[in-house]
Amino acid sequence: MYLYENNPELYAQDIVSSLNLTPPVDIFKVCETYDLKVNYENIQSAEALLIVSKGKKNIIINNRKILYIPRQRFSIAHEVGHFFIPWHSNMCACFNIGDFSSDNVEENQADIFAAELLIPTNILLTKIENKVITLELIKELSHVFNVSLGAMARKVISITQDKVIAMVYYSNGTKIVQAKSSSFDFNLKPGIIKGSAARELLHNRYSNETIKRILRCDIWFQENIDDFEIVEESLYQPNFSRVFTILRIAHDMDYMEAYFDI
Repeated sequence: MYLYENNPELYAQDIVSSLNLTPPVDIFKVCETYDLKVNYENIQSAEALLIVSKGKKNIIINNRKILYIPRQRFSIAHEVGHFFIPWHSNMCACFNIGDFSSDNVEENQADIFAAELLIPTNILLTKIENKVITLELIKELSHVFNVSLGAMARKVISITQDKVIAMVYYSNGTKIVQAKSSSFDFNLKPGIIKGSAARELLHNRYSNETIKRILRCDIWFQENIDDFEIVEESLYQPNFSRVFTILRIAHDMDYMEAYFDI
């Protein structure tokens, strides 16, 4: 039996509490406290390695594959997770960090640990309380916590009661869902979404511009519901040639903003 059976986020919460960490969490302070040395090397294929041997504890980050600083921070936190979660191996090579893939239980648990370490739930809750989950809010919080847009979207959406989904959208109509709330029960349409800001952004290649639109439900979803409309907020990501999109149910404030062009 382990102290926190199948609850990797509780191990992260212990570290946050014991070191009194606040955002942006100093991941290097965490590593220094527990004698984990962080190295950057051009390793062959893995994104990161954890090697604990002969009294030495090393995290190796592939600086050829992972250049984005928030992504490096998450990868380090992921390896810290493997080190602290007692049923994980202290010798591991990690691929596709941050995918939260259910196909690999230990990798998924290390992602959950990393998300909780860098974005402590108790702190995040105070920052989203009584707020509509918008793309602007997620962008703002990603800067405060120094994490990627995708990592923050996953964390925020995992704890909200709102119906909201975050995804990346490509020019061929491919959609990769980053996260959806537990109450989200709509089905995305397959293929290219005509009438969407996401398609327009990919076609015109606006740089770092966010477009917000209020749309009929059936623009994005297979369901045709007249009771409400949805808000699409899309941001073009030129480094990936894709669009990051948030979809949620429209609120009164959205109509007010659209009417007054706020």
